[in-house]
Amino acid sequence: MSASSLDGIVVLDLTRVLAGPLCTQYLSDLGATVIKIEPLGVGDETRGWPPFGPDGSAIFANFNRNKKSMAVDLKSSEGRALVHRLARTADVVVENWRMLAAAPGLTDEQKAAISADVEKLAKSAAWQDVLKTKGWQDTYLSGDAFDKQLNADITATESILKEIGLVQ
Repeated sequence: MSASSLDGIVVLDLTRVLAGPLCTQYLSDLGATVIKIEPLGVGDETRGWPPFGPDGSAIFANFNRNKKSMAVDLKSSEGRALVHRLARTADVVVENWRMLAAAPGLTDEQKAAISADVEKLAKSAAWQDVLKTKGWQDTYLSGDAFDKQLNADITATESILKEIGLVQ
């Protein structure tokens, strides 16, 4: 058996729903060891999504194949300490929290530093070029979104602009 591209790489997966788990699925498919952390008692939302097979949600199983999974109480100091230890030893940490405020265990100072970095990125010329290319408004930075929601918002906006004659 030949070595995979990412053999020896450890990924801490703090993702949820679809986009993040798909990213880490690709990493696991390429040979990385992926450790998925799920909230204790509820797990990833996709565990409850049909269709269901003998082992639960087919969607969850597909997007989380080849991963090691661990349920952690992220609201407890012990759970947060465990995740912090795992993050320090992982080669890569992937997360897609809905909002920074939901990230457990971060101090206000840490949240402020992360927010400053996000704001700096949002104001960068590169990000503004992306927004212009896509025809997006920077208001998309302030809310929760999934791809279908963004596409629906963009399509609706384009339709309205066409209707009132601002674009063709």
